[in-house]
Amino acid sequence: MGSLCPAESAAMWRSEFLSGIVLVMLAAACGSGAASTTTSPVANSTRTERTQCGSRDGLPDPACTPGAPNAIDVTQDTIRTTICQSGYTSHGVRSDGKSVRPAASYTDNLKLTGIAAYGYSDTNPADYEEDHLIPLELGGDGYSTKNLWPQPRYGLHPSGEKGPVENRLHDLVCSGAVTLAVAQAAIATDWETALALALPTPSASAKATPSIAPQPTKLVVTVTASTYGFVGATTLPGATCTAKARLPSGNYSEAQGLMVSATADDSGDVSWSYNTSTSTHKGTGTHYVNCTLGGHTASAFATFTV
Repeated sequence: MGSLCPAESAAMWRSEFLSGIVLVMLAAACGSGAASTTTSPVANSTRTERTQCGSRDGLPDPACTPGAPNAIDVTQDTIRTTICQSGYTSHGVRSDGKSVRPAASYTDNLKLTGIAAYGYSDTNPADYEEDHLIPLELGGDGYSTKNLWPQPRYGLHPSGEKGPVENRLHDLVCSGAVTLAVAQAAIATDWETALALALPTPSASAKATPSIAPQPTKLVVTVTASTYGFVGATTLPGATCTAKARLPSGNYSEAQGLMVSATADDSGDVSWSYNTSTSTHKGTGTHYVNCTLGGHTASAFATFTV
């Protein structure tokens, strides 16, 4: 091959130089990709041609995850020996021989399948809880795919908010305030409003039955102790009472202990102690006790000796 003339040589050099620049630019573009980041699960996912299920506002797709109870083992008649018995969900065994709570390996595999089926943009399994829509503590089936779904741990309706609702419903069922069927239906329909569904507010039009106050027992006072310096009586509990001591001289004692009112205790007892004097005339005196309660008044008296 013959040597090139100067003009041809210069043209080839320019062509090779430009090609080199293009290659450098392409290499830089390929090597400057943005670093990958992990995003929180989106609260909503919609069905597409590539996904089977959709979630909205923290709720599963009712077509994919309608909820499924373990109706064979847990019924209203068996709650005392199943869900209301401590340790049932962690160590209990079903009638088919399976543990009530499935192994983590089982739910972890379903979680991966569910994330794909729900079409979540975040595919990190750690960002989801494989949730039993009807919880085990309310007799939910631990193995049914109709009762398991990948619930986001983050967002407006995180999975952590469902636990307290489950616990409260469990307490209501075991206390007899709510039936098992009502609790299961409420949480399967919408766990965010399940408590309101299970315990509806009474209608404003419902009239409360007026309470009838019991008729008060007749107020009676009986002096039970009467000695110089002490007087005791019995009456209705809560009655307000006063006492006086008429001395043998005919005068009334002004001892400080007699100058205060007293309230009968829960047994109806009431008493006063007061100072005495050695200069008081000897003879017979009289104690007077007066009590009031609910607008009613009763009195009694008894003698004492000085």
